[in-house]
Amino acid sequence: MKTQGHFRFSIPALALLSVIPGQTLAAGALKGRVLDADTGRGVSRVAVSAFMHGRSTAIVSRGESDGSYLLADLPAGRYAVCLPAGETYRPVCVPDVEVPADGTTVLNLKVTRSLLIDGDSWVQPYPSFAQSFVTTGLGITTVGVKGFGPGRRVTIQVLGGEGTAGQKIGPPRTTAPVGGEGSEQVCWSGGEVPTRPGQVLTLQMSAQPGEKWVPGLAGRGDVYAGGSAWFHDSPRPDSDLGVMICEDNGGLRTDYAVGGGWRTWRVRAVGQTFTALSRSITFASAVLSGVYGPPVYVRFSIHENGPGGRQIGPSKVVAVGEDAAVAWGPDEVPVESGKTYYLHIESLGGDVLLAAVQAGSYAGGRAFFDAVAADDWELCAVVAGEITDADFARLVGRNGDAVEILNPSFESEMEGWKLDGPCGAAVRCDGGVAPMWGARMFGWTNADKGEGSRSFVYQPIRVEKGRRYRFSGSVYTDHEGGRSSDVKVRLTVLPAGGTQWRDNEYIETSQWYATEGQWRRGSVEFAAAADVVTVGFELEQRWNLLSSSLYVDGAYLECVGAR
Repeated sequence: MKTQGHFRFSIPALALLSVIPGQTLAAGALKGRVLDADTGRGVSRVAVSAFMHGRSTAIVSRGESDGSYLLADLPAGRYAVCLPAGETYRPVCVPDVEVPADGTTVLNLKVTRSLLIDGDSWVQPYPSFAQSFVTTGLGITTVGVKGFGPGRRVTIQVLGGEGTAGQKIGPPRTTAPVGGEGSEQVCWSGGEVPTRPGQVLTLQMSAQPGEKWVPGLAGRGDVYAGGSAWFHDSPRPDSDLGVMICEDNGGLRTDYAVGGGWRTWRVRAVGQTFTALSRSITFASAVLSGVYGPPVYVRFSIHENGPGGRQIGPSKVVAVGEDAAVAWGPDEVPVESGKTYYLHIESLGGDVLLAAVQAGSYAGGRAFFDAVAADDWELCAVVAGEITDADFARLVGRNGDAVEILNPSFESEMEGWKLDGPCGAAVRCDGGVAPMWGARMFGWTNADKGEGSRSFVYQPIRVEKGRRYRFSGSVYTDHEGGRSSDVKVRLTVLPAGGTQWRDNEYIETSQWYATEGQWRRGSVEFAAAADVVTVGFELEQRWNLLSSSLYVDGAYLECVGAR
């Protein structure tokens, strides 16, 4: 049934809550906007799904044209919220959102990608094209291309370095036919094309043998400073191809991803084995459709090893669709990186459904159709979860030796941290902002209050006197009214320890960051003047604005130099 713009999937066998006769459940609401993180514009008509922790049933809202959405009449509790990947962005999953009784939680969901070049022009056909770029994450997960003219299947291979002579990295992927000003994507798991931030790579995009194809190009020419195009093997430094690239460069790690399927399989149950990269699976999606009759509902679940393996955590139920997606809480599906697991998708009523598949291209697992192994096929699906501590260090570190910070992402609230100042607390989603790492962050959102607030959240860390260190963290600010500099954050270190953070004589700092509604990484390097140093974040709100938001997350300390 449809109520106030959202859909509640009512499955009697999987009731959302058990209700005691005569008891009235206090209900809350979840609302916000789906926004493009780069432009700040709303993303229209996106399906936002909420799954209560420990329960199975989805509540889904199809957003409005301005990106706004509303999930009303939610029983109070904690939810995992997600939206599937789109043509130009990664999936989004916020695994821990609290909805209060008789209240409304605001959550703005921001979609991202590593690189997007608009392919609004074209060129004569060639057998192959290439585009170099600079990486930002730990692995390439999606590449999208635009094509003109007749549809052609395009094979995409990642190469090391600048140009078409580099060594192949990871397996190739082949798109569905792309042409007629349309776009197609291919996907990899986060470990198939491993990268590191700042690496120069090249995408080689080739038509099938004996064919040529026409890609989209940036009509304004050289619009991307980090790379350039090749037409066949000829460098074209004044051109850039129209491409979209996604990477594992945040808190969501891609355990498995295969897309671009152009075949479907009739099944009642389908699944895929994969090798985990995350520490806890929080998101899964698949390309599904019904055959006939009323909507088909399916149950997603994660199991050890393969079909028949022990189920980990609860099942999640959603209607079939090209963007069927589910989410789990941060502790519901714990996994171990490097081990084999199984994504199982099963029709609830025994109805037949169509599952998109692709010819075998993933070395870490295989598909199963009605529990029968299909060695030559992979399920078109995505499985992702929370980044491990080791991968977090690889992503934000600079090859130094990590130094332990207690509770670096405020997951245990304020344990290990001290606060000097009038504002700030360890919070989950707050003021419409989702944490960058894990389920919590530190900071505040004030509305028409808080003028002159300045807080320092810090902790002392034991180090080696005389060595050089780098302290980094994720920072976020936003505001309504005033100027960007009216809300700002910086990283502050006292190399000799202590708490004199207001005295410039005792501190080393980063710049002041005013990030205008985006999470950014900041850092400061220093030489330790004592065996114990103080590291922390300084947050300052200057005026009473309509809204002032300041948050920090993901602290990291590493030794980067000798005495």
